[in-house]
Amino acid sequence: MKIISILFNNIVLVITLVIGGYYTFSSLEYEPRVVFMDVGQGDAILMIDENGHKILIDGGDGDYIVNIIPDYLHPRDRKINTLILTHPHQDHLSGLIDIVERYEVEQILFYPVCYDSELYNYFLGIEEEIKPIQSDYEYIGEAFDLELLYPLEDSTLDDFKVYSNINNASIVTRLVSEKGTMIFMGDAEHEQENVLLQEYSGFEMNSDILKAGHHCSRTASGRKFLKQVDPKYAICCVGEDNRFGHPHDEVIEKFEEFDIEYDLLYKTGDIVFKF
Repeated sequence: MKIISILFNNIVLVITLVIGGYYTFSSLEYEPRVVFMDVGQGDAILMIDENGHKILIDGGDGDYIVNIIPDYLHPRDRKINTLILTHPHQDHLSGLIDIVERYEVEQILFYPVCYDSELYNYFLGIEEEIKPIQSDYEYIGEAFDLELLYPLEDSTLDDFKVYSNINNASIVTRLVSEKGTMIFMGDAEHEQENVLLQEYSGFEMNSDILKAGHHCSRTASGRKFLKQVDPKYAICCVGEDNRFGHPHDEVIEKFEEFDIEYDLLYKTGDIVFKF
Protein backbone atom coordinates (compact mmCIF):
# COMPACT_ATOMS: atom_id res chain seq x y z
CA MET A 1 0.00 0.00 0.00
CA LYS A 2 1.21 3.50 -0.79
CA ILE A 3 0.05 6.49 1.27
CA ILE A 4 0.60 9.90 -0.32
CA SER A 5 0.17 13.25 1.38
CA ILE A 6 -0.88 15.87 -1.15
CA LEU A 7 1.22 19.01 -0.80
CA PHE A 8 0.97 20.26 -4.34
CA ASN A 9 0.87 23.91 -3.32
CA ASN A 10 4.60 23.35 -2.87
CA ILE A 11 4.78 20.80 -5.71
CA VAL A 12 5.89 18.05 -3.35
CA LEU A 13 4.87 14.41 -3.10
CA VAL A 14 5.35 12.95 0.37
CA ILE A 15 5.18 9.20 -0.09
CA THR A 16 5.11 6.50 2.55
CA LEU A 17 5.23 2.91 1.36
CA VAL A 18 3.69 0.53 3.86
CA ILE A 19 4.85 -3.02 3.29
CA GLY A 20 2.73 -5.78 4.76
CA GLY A 21 0.72 -3.29 6.81
CA TYR A 22 -2.91 -2.27 7.16
CA TYR A 23 -4.45 1.17 6.91
CA THR A 24 -6.98 0.86 9.72
CA PHE A 25 -10.17 2.83 10.21
CA SER A 26 -8.86 4.46 13.37
CA SER A 27 -6.28 6.29 11.28
CA LEU A 28 -8.81 7.35 8.66
CA GLU A 29 -11.78 8.68 10.60
CA TYR A 30 -12.83 12.16 9.45
CA GLU A 31 -9.75 12.39 7.25
CA PRO A 32 -10.54 13.37 3.64
CA ARG A 33 -8.90 11.04 1.15
CA VAL A 34 -9.02 9.43 -2.26
CA VAL A 35 -8.33 5.71 -2.46
CA PHE A 36 -7.33 3.93 -5.65
CA MET A 37 -8.20 0.35 -4.80
CA ASP A 38 -6.21 -2.53 -6.22
CA VAL A 39 -9.01 -4.56 -7.82
CA GLY A 40 -6.91 -6.27 -10.47
CA GLN A 41 -7.55 -5.32 -14.10
CA GLY A 42 -10.19 -2.67 -13.43
CA ASP A 43 -10.97 0.68 -11.82
CA ALA A 44 -12.37 1.42 -8.35
CA ILE A 45 -11.82 4.82 -6.78
CA LEU A 46 -13.27 5.87 -3.42
CA MET A 47 -13.47 9.51 -2.33
CA ILE A 48 -14.35 10.44 1.24
CA ASP A 49 -14.88 14.06 2.25
CA GLU A 50 -14.30 15.30 5.80
CA ASN A 51 -18.07 15.49 6.25
CA GLY A 52 -18.27 11.75 5.58
CA HIS A 53 -19.73 12.11 2.07
CA LYS A 54 -18.60 9.18 -0.05
CA ILE A 55 -18.31 8.94 -3.85
CA LEU A 56 -17.30 5.70 -5.55
CA ILE A 57 -16.18 5.77 -9.18
CA ASP A 58 -16.43 2.30 -10.73
CA GLY A 59 -16.16 -1.00 -8.92
CA GLY A 60 -13.74 -3.21 -10.81
CA ASP A 61 -14.52 -6.80 -11.75
CA GLY A 62 -15.61 -9.55 -9.39
CA ASP A 63 -15.75 -9.27 -5.62
CA TYR A 64 -12.41 -7.54 -5.00
CA ILE A 65 -14.07 -4.30 -3.95
CA VAL A 66 -16.42 -5.74 -1.31
CA ASN A 67 -13.38 -7.23 0.41
CA ILE A 68 -11.35 -4.01 0.21
CA ILE A 69 -13.78 -1.15 0.83
CA PRO A 70 -14.56 -2.07 4.48
CA ASP A 71 -10.95 -1.16 5.34
CA TYR A 72 -11.80 2.47 4.55
CA LEU A 73 -15.24 2.72 6.18
CA HIS A 74 -16.46 2.70 9.75
CA PRO A 75 -17.59 -0.84 10.66
CA ARG A 76 -21.15 0.43 11.08
CA ASP A 77 -21.09 2.62 7.99
CA ARG A 78 -23.13 0.96 5.26
CA LYS A 79 -23.82 4.05 3.16
CA ILE A 80 -22.37 5.29 -0.13
CA ASN A 81 -23.74 8.65 -1.23
CA THR A 82 -22.94 8.43 -4.93
CA LEU A 83 -21.82 5.67 -7.28
CA ILE A 84 -20.55 6.74 -10.69
CA LEU A 85 -20.25 4.19 -13.47
CA THR A 86 -17.86 5.61 -16.06
CA HIS A 87 -18.95 3.14 -18.76
CA PRO A 88 -20.51 -0.33 -18.84
CA HIS A 89 -17.53 -2.61 -19.39
CA GLN A 90 -17.41 -5.45 -16.87
CA ASP A 91 -14.08 -4.42 -15.31
CA HIS A 92 -15.74 -1.18 -14.17
CA LEU A 93 -19.30 -2.34 -13.53
CA SER A 94 -19.25 -5.77 -11.92
CA GLY A 95 -18.09 -4.68 -8.47
CA LEU A 96 -20.64 -1.86 -8.36
CA ILE A 97 -23.42 -4.45 -8.48
CA ASP A 98 -21.94 -6.08 -5.38
CA ILE A 99 -21.80 -2.69 -3.63
CA VAL A 100 -25.44 -1.95 -4.45
CA GLU A 101 -26.45 -5.31 -3.00
CA ARG A 102 -24.52 -4.78 0.25
CA TYR A 103 -24.68 -1.03 0.94
CA GLU A 104 -27.27 1.71 1.10
CA VAL A 105 -26.68 3.81 -1.99
CA GLU A 106 -28.30 7.23 -2.36
CA GLN A 107 -27.81 7.61 -6.10
CA ILE A 108 -26.16 5.86 -9.04
CA LEU A 109 -25.03 8.08 -11.89
CA PHE A 110 -24.20 6.86 -15.38
CA TYR A 111 -24.17 8.01 -18.99
CA PRO A 112 -26.90 6.17 -20.92
CA VAL A 113 -25.13 4.48 -23.83
CA CYS A 114 -26.08 1.48 -25.91
CA TYR A 115 -24.18 -1.65 -24.91
CA ASP A 116 -25.34 -5.24 -25.10
CA SER A 117 -24.41 -7.26 -22.03
CA GLU A 118 -26.34 -9.23 -19.44
CA LEU A 119 -24.54 -7.42 -16.63
CA TYR A 120 -25.38 -3.97 -18.02
CA ASN A 121 -29.01 -4.97 -18.48
CA TYR A 122 -29.11 -6.08 -14.85
CA PHE A 123 -27.58 -2.75 -13.82
CA LEU A 124 -30.22 -0.84 -15.77
CA GLY A 125 -32.89 -2.70 -13.82
CA ILE A 126 -31.84 -0.98 -10.58
CA GLU A 127 -34.61 1.53 -11.10
CA GLU A 128 -34.91 3.40 -7.82
CA GLU A 129 -31.43 4.91 -7.52
CA ILE A 130 -30.13 4.99 -11.09
CA LYS A 131 -29.99 8.39 -12.80
CA PRO A 132 -28.41 9.74 -15.99
CA ILE A 133 -25.60 12.11 -15.11
CA GLN A 134 -26.28 15.67 -16.24
CA SER A 135 -23.79 18.06 -17.81
CA ASP A 136 -24.02 20.44 -14.83
CA TYR A 137 -23.17 17.75 -12.26
CA GLU A 138 -20.91 18.99 -9.52
CA TYR A 139 -20.21 17.89 -5.96
CA ILE A 140 -19.24 20.83 -3.75
CA GLY A 141 -17.71 19.51 -0.58
CA GLU A 142 -15.62 20.62 2.36
CA ALA A 143 -12.17 19.27 1.48
CA PHE A 144 -12.70 18.95 -2.27
CA ASP A 145 -15.09 19.52 -5.16
CA LEU A 146 -15.76 17.12 -8.02
CA GLU A 147 -16.67 18.52 -11.43
CA LEU A 148 -17.83 16.83 -14.60
CA LEU A 149 -15.83 17.18 -17.83
CA TYR A 150 -17.64 14.56 -19.92
CA PRO A 151 -20.33 13.99 -21.15
CA LEU A 152 -20.91 17.46 -22.52
CA GLU A 153 -24.66 17.06 -22.94
CA ASP A 154 -27.61 16.13 -20.76
CA SER A 155 -29.18 12.71 -21.21
CA THR A 156 -32.31 10.79 -20.29
CA LEU A 157 -33.30 7.17 -19.84
CA ASP A 158 -35.29 7.52 -23.06
CA ASP A 159 -32.30 8.48 -25.18
CA PHE A 160 -29.37 6.06 -25.06
CA LYS A 161 -26.38 7.29 -27.08
CA VAL A 162 -24.59 5.17 -29.67
CA TYR A 163 -20.78 4.97 -29.65
CA SER A 164 -18.67 2.85 -31.96
CA ASN A 165 -16.16 2.52 -29.10
CA ILE A 166 -17.78 2.44 -25.69
CA ASN A 167 -14.50 3.47 -24.02
CA ASN A 168 -14.97 6.92 -25.52
CA ALA A 169 -18.28 7.30 -23.72
CA SER A 170 -16.46 7.32 -20.37
CA ILE A 171 -17.58 9.76 -17.72
CA VAL A 172 -14.60 12.02 -16.98
CA THR A 173 -14.39 13.95 -13.71
CA ARG A 174 -11.90 16.28 -12.07
CA LEU A 175 -11.32 16.76 -8.35
CA VAL A 176 -10.33 20.21 -7.16
CA SER A 177 -9.03 21.05 -3.70
CA GLU A 178 -6.81 23.65 -2.10
CA LYS A 179 -4.00 21.10 -2.03
CA GLY A 180 -4.19 19.71 -5.53
CA THR A 181 -6.20 18.47 -8.48
CA MET A 182 -6.92 15.05 -9.97
CA ILE A 183 -8.47 13.96 -13.25
CA PHE A 184 -10.20 10.60 -13.63
CA MET A 185 -10.30 9.42 -17.23
CA GLY A 186 -12.20 6.14 -17.04
CA ASP A 187 -11.28 4.23 -20.21
CA ALA A 188 -11.19 7.34 -22.42
CA GLU A 189 -8.96 6.94 -25.46
CA HIS A 190 -7.38 9.40 -27.90
CA GLU A 191 -10.70 10.25 -29.58
CA GLN A 192 -12.27 11.36 -26.32
CA GLU A 193 -9.08 13.11 -25.21
CA ASN A 194 -9.27 15.19 -28.40
CA VAL A 195 -12.87 16.16 -27.64
CA LEU A 196 -11.78 17.37 -24.21
CA LEU A 197 -8.85 19.28 -25.70
CA GLN A 198 -11.23 21.12 -28.00
CA GLU A 199 -13.74 21.85 -25.25
CA TYR A 200 -11.55 22.94 -22.33
CA SER A 201 -8.62 25.23 -21.74
CA GLY A 202 -5.38 24.09 -20.16
CA PHE A 203 -6.42 25.69 -16.89
CA GLU A 204 -9.67 23.72 -16.87
CA MET A 205 -7.90 20.41 -17.43
CA ASN A 206 -4.58 20.90 -15.67
CA SER A 207 -4.29 18.27 -12.94
CA ASP A 208 -1.55 17.27 -10.54
CA ILE A 209 -2.63 13.63 -10.60
CA LEU A 210 -3.81 11.67 -13.62
CA LYS A 211 -5.82 8.46 -13.41
CA ALA A 212 -4.65 7.41 -16.83
CA GLY A 213 -7.24 6.36 -19.38
CA HIS A 214 -7.86 2.76 -20.42
CA HIS A 215 -5.44 1.15 -17.97
CA CYS A 216 -2.42 2.86 -19.59
CA SER A 217 -3.16 1.37 -23.00
CA ARG A 218 -1.41 2.75 -26.09
CA THR A 219 -4.88 3.89 -27.20
CA ALA A 220 -4.87 6.60 -24.52
CA SER A 221 -2.62 9.26 -22.93
CA GLY A 222 -1.64 11.08 -26.11
CA ARG A 223 1.15 13.64 -26.10
CA LYS A 224 -1.11 16.65 -26.67
CA PHE A 225 -3.36 15.46 -23.87
CA LEU A 226 -0.48 14.94 -21.44
CA LYS A 227 0.94 18.35 -22.32
CA GLN A 228 -2.36 20.08 -21.56
CA VAL A 229 -3.17 18.16 -18.37
CA ASP A 230 0.49 18.47 -17.25
CA PRO A 231 0.30 15.91 -14.43
CA LYS A 232 3.10 15.36 -11.96
CA TYR A 233 1.99 11.84 -11.13
CA ALA A 234 -0.03 9.15 -12.93
CA ILE A 235 -1.72 5.96 -11.83
CA CYS A 236 -2.20 2.91 -14.03
CA CYS A 237 -5.10 0.75 -12.79
CA VAL A 238 -3.79 -2.57 -14.07
CA GLY A 239 -3.73 -6.19 -12.98
CA GLU A 240 -0.57 -8.27 -13.00
CA ASP A 241 -0.01 -10.31 -16.18
CA ASN A 242 -3.30 -9.10 -17.68
CA ARG A 243 -4.19 -10.47 -21.11
CA PHE A 244 -4.12 -7.01 -22.72
CA GLY A 245 -0.47 -6.36 -21.96
CA HIS A 246 -1.26 -3.18 -20.00
CA PRO A 247 0.51 -0.94 -19.34
CA HIS A 248 1.85 -0.57 -22.84
CA ASP A 249 5.46 0.48 -23.20
CA GLU A 250 4.51 3.45 -25.38
CA VAL A 251 2.58 5.03 -22.49
CA ILE A 252 5.31 4.47 -19.92
CA GLU A 253 7.81 6.01 -22.33
CA LYS A 254 5.60 9.10 -22.67
CA PHE A 255 5.34 9.40 -18.88
CA GLU A 256 9.12 9.33 -18.71
CA GLU A 257 9.40 11.80 -21.61
CA PHE A 258 7.17 14.29 -19.74
CA ASP A 259 8.83 13.62 -16.35
CA ILE A 260 5.62 12.18 -14.91
CA GLU A 261 6.06 9.91 -11.93
CA TYR A 262 3.81 6.86 -12.17
CA ASP A 263 2.73 3.76 -10.32
CA LEU A 264 1.12 0.47 -11.31
CA LEU A 265 -1.57 -0.59 -8.83
CA TYR A 266 -0.70 -4.27 -8.93
CA LYS A 267 2.77 -3.38 -7.69
CA THR A 268 1.84 -0.88 -4.97
CA GLY A 269 -1.50 -2.22 -3.81
CA ASP A 270 -4.04 0.42 -2.79
CA ILE A 271 -2.88 4.02 -3.14
CA VAL A 272 -4.30 6.48 -0.62
CA PHE A 273 -4.12 10.23 -1.18
CA LYS A 274 -4.51 12.23 2.03
CA PHE A 275 -5.59 15.87 1.99
